[in-house]
Amino acid sequence: MKSLSDLKRPWFMSPAMWFAFLLRSDIRGGLPPTGLETQMNFVAWWLCFGRKEYSEVWAYQECHISIAMEKIKGDNNIIFPRLLWYIHGFEKIKENFPLRHEEEMAKFLCWYRIYGPKIFDFAPELPPEFLIQTEKFCDRPPWNQIKFQVPRIAAALIELGGQDVQEFFDFGRASSNIFMDFCLHGGWRNFVPPTPSVCVAESTHPHLAIPDIFKQSHQDIYDISINVVGYARGELGVGEDIRMVSLALDSINIHHTIIDVSDFLTSARKNDSFIVRNSSAMPVHHITIYCMPIFDLARVYLEFGDKFFKNQYKIGYFPWELPEFPDGWHNIYDLIDEIWAPSAFTAQAFVDCTKKPVYVMPPAVSLPPISLHSTKEFTRRDEEIFVFIYPFDPNSHLSRKNPLALVRAFRKAFNKKNNAVALLLRINGDPRGHPGWKELEDAASADSRIHIWSETLDRPDALGILASCDCLVSPHRAEGFGRNIAEAILLGLPVLATGFSGNVDFMESEELIAWTPRKLAPGEYPFGDGLWWAEPSVDDLAKKMRSVCRQKVEAQNDSPAPNSRKQRFELRHAPLGVGRRYAMRLQAIMTHSCERFTSGSERGRR
Repeated sequence: MKSLSDLKRPWFMSPAMWFAFLLRSDIRGGLPPTGLETQMNFVAWWLCFGRKEYSEVWAYQECHISIAMEKIKGDNNIIFPRLLWYIHGFEKIKENFPLRHEEEMAKFLCWYRIYGPKIFDFAPELPPEFLIQTEKFCDRPPWNQIKFQVPRIAAALIELGGQDVQEFFDFGRASSNIFMDFCLHGGWRNFVPPTPSVCVAESTHPHLAIPDIFKQSHQDIYDISINVVGYARGELGVGEDIRMVSLALDSINIHHTIIDVSDFLTSARKNDSFIVRNSSAMPVHHITIYCMPIFDLARVYLEFGDKFFKNQYKIGYFPWELPEFPDGWHNIYDLIDEIWAPSAFTAQAFVDCTKKPVYVMPPAVSLPPISLHSTKEFTRRDEEIFVFIYPFDPNSHLSRKNPLALVRAFRKAFNKKNNAVALLLRINGDPRGHPGWKELEDAASADSRIHIWSETLDRPDALGILASCDCLVSPHRAEGFGRNIAEAILLGLPVLATGFSGNVDFMESEELIAWTPRKLAPGEYPFGDGLWWAEPSVDDLAKKMRSVCRQKVEAQNDSPAPNSRKQRFELRHAPLGVGRRYAMRLQAIMTHSCERFTSGSERGRR
């Protein structure tokens, strides 16, 4: 079997098919995407169900019909077209058509001819040798016991046909002439849906060319209007990303239209109080920032199609957590013109795998008014204690967030008799059902000082709980940026985090946990097979947690010093400064694209 490092889009799949194939492990049955048979079987799914799920990009070519109708040997050495073996895999179909002998196989072929075009998005015509089997005379009782034998397809129509067949053909009243015409002279053909004979043309690539899209004059070049696409109302990290982009653009008065795709692409709660002043269902300006994980860009393409990307200069503002980018996704870069990365770490991962321009654009970090909370709410203790906190979202994968390492380090750092410390795992959402949750829950429940609070909270409450604690710890194995760490710094909290990936850009050396590289286990992280990340040292984390506690005790005897750490961070990530960096790049895009300006007023200009 090929390794994931060799993964490339096969010749017979368009980028749209390939994106869907990579994203839909449910359709692959959990099998790795490297197998040719798995890839070819996906063609069967695409023809049967692709149009319903991805109507904007669904199409097929002759080669897909050839693959779908290729003869393959299945159970009991039975030979069937690939597509029919795929359909037969559904439990109800298998129940109704057990395929124990030739008549049952032929009945299944007849069922496909009768119901395939009605049930599936596209049901290609059976190859001639299988068509012939459906029109042979039936050896199945009672059809082989009447004065003439009945073609299998006619018998199947009488047995399986719907109301229209029943109304036309009533055994009690039908004359022998009608019956003979239906059976012997092709009358049954009126009830078998025709299969399409003309292929739908399909482009082999999504929209690649950048058209003449800009309509400003040289005098108007600094008057920028852009679209920003993302999870504007989603209560998750990537939702906060787009809200901070909007805040940074507002700070320098760049007009922008928000396209919220929360309803289409995330199951997270969507009650964030962010107010979208200018919104649209489709891009209306000539520059668009796609503020989302890069794989979700493929989902946007599959959901909305090529028209969503046309007539724009497209910027992918992508978080990515691993030091390399997985093979097999190279066509995703055809959807964008340049990449903005939130950290130098993420930028390097993209530079290594695409020729598209990549720019480091540190994101804005800003805090709304917070709701005050007390540690008594979750520790249930009145005495003053030192509380470590780790806020994270289980949808970001427990394997990456790695809270179990923190539980182990906490127990290693502080003797069980030490009741002056506590640990809060603040989980955004419901972690039940996530891989690794039971192990984490069992480890935490073994120590009464460790508390788990799992609930989606309004942002002011979530930040208020963070502010009530004494130190944020993030034993992650990889982070694209580390927004939870950044927010703790803005609140003036000490922080400890793995000294690897995006957070290294803004953390001090003494705050970083030692680590060693570790290869990802198969299936440990989406599209991560064959790649690597960090394994933080539990011993070093325990040592630094004890040190942070000592520093607080020592600081209580001294006069408070100004928080220069917080001030340095604000200079780098304040919305106004970030907005100015955005503006400089957006102006450069406009300037370098002057030759593509055309006449006319800008579509969607307000």
